[in-house]
Amino acid sequence: MRLTSLYIGQYKNLRDFSLSFDGGSFIDVFVGKNGTGKSNLFEALIEIFRHLDGSRKTLATCDFNYRIGFEIDGKKIEIGWNSGTLTIDGKERKTIGKTPLPDNVLIYYSGHNDTVAKLVEQYEEAFRQRIKRKQDCGVGPRKVVDLPAIIRKRKPSAPLIARFSRQKRRVLQGIKRRGSSLSRTSRRGNL
Repeated sequence: MRLTSLYIGQYKNLRDFSLSFDGGSFIDVFVGKNGTGKSNLFEALIEIFRHLDGSRKTLATCDFNYRIGFEIDGKKIEIGWNSGTLTIDGKERKTIGKTPLPDNVLIYYSGHNDTVAKLVEQYEEAFRQRIKRKQDCGVGPRKVVDLPAIIRKRKPSAPLIARFSRQKRRVLQGIKRRGSSLSRTSRRGNL
């Protein structure tokens, strides 16, 4: 997945905020003075993808309007949320349904941020509940696990990618051993 555009109506100090990604690089870096909205941008992205993930079967709510454009598997998609109305590629929808979403969302943040940690914890809890109910939990035909569901509150010095790799390897080994049953994995606390 590659972000192509982002609009945020009002989230903390971000008001009528628009950002276009040119696609010339696979990595985008945000640098700025304290208080300019870098952390708020990352928090808003987490909220947006949590909202989208929560709207697959029933429409979830989000406290701010947004529009996000991305390309996934060669297909360009634009999803918008405006005053309780969800649109996908300009058409009003009741849910996300089978609209492709990224398997993983990686936001690397140097240092510790309590708000980001709480947002990730909320996503993790929803993920655990889906596992307990044996619903879609990010494990698809490609056997990929949602990254935010694996990331736990961590010490700033812990290498994020190494932890993700270990967690992913354990989850995939568990899936291979037990087929599609994930209830034992979730009870052991591996996720």
